Parts: sequence; C-alpha cells; structure tokens
Amino acid sequence: MKTQLIWIALILTVAITPAHAINAHYRAQLERSGCTEMNANDGSCDIHKTKAQNAAQHTTAAVHDPLREATFTSDAVNATILNGFLDATINGKKAIVKRLNTHFYEIHGNGFVISLSLDENGITAASWNKTTGRNHGILQVSQK
Repeated sequence: MKTQLIWIALILTVAITPAHAINAHYRAQLERSGCTEMNANDGSCDIHKTKAQNAAQHTTAAVHDPLREATFTSDAVNATILNGFLDATINGKKAIVKRLNTHFYEIHGNGFVISLSLDENGITAASWNKTTGRNHGILQVSQK
C-alpha cells in the first residue's frame, strides 16, 4: 500500500511540475530583445541587442503600394490608371476598372480591354486586346 502511495505521489509531482521549453536566461534575453523563438532562430532578430536596436535594424525604406498611379503605352494604346485603381483612361477617354481578384484587374473602354497582373510591389504585366477582332499586344508599364 505504501509503495502505491509513493508511486502516485511521484507521478503527481512530475505531472504538476511546470515544463518550460526554454531556460530562464534565454527567456530574459528574448524579452529584452523583443524577439520570439522563431525570429531569433531564423536570424532576423538578434537576442543580444535591445528592442530599440532590433527595431532600428529592420526599418523599411519605403512602403510599396501596388495600387499606385501607372501609365501604359504601346503603338495602339495609351492608358492611365489613378486614384487607387478607381479612375482610368484609355486613349484619353474615361474607362471602367474591373477588379477580378486581388492580383488581376481589367480596364474596359474605347474599344479595348487592358489586363493587369499585380503582386505586392505593383504591376508585373499588362496586355491589351481589342473588343472586336484579334488585335492584341503587350503594354510598357510605368508605375510612379
């Protein structure tokens, strides 16, 4: 009976004891540096620096807005898109912007359809098609 009680007490003691994956010194370094275990291990955060030093190290030079103003040119088409992709013109006439999904837009107007593909940095490709016939082409993109 005593051995059973000793085993039960031992098992309960082990079960109740908190299990920490990291030691107290490493935890204190993480708190002081503002790092997490993930970014400390992948090298993007230095646990030997302060929060301010780590923050200053990772400031971005510019925030990319993929929906910024752009102009499109080719031999047949000159188009612009403004105001967060709400206003557009094709060959000087007002056009309609259609959002297909987060990465693809179309501009319809003046007998043309312009297709745009985007990523997080801006427009990656643009092409045009006539609404009648088989005329089509690639557009040169200039994004501001």
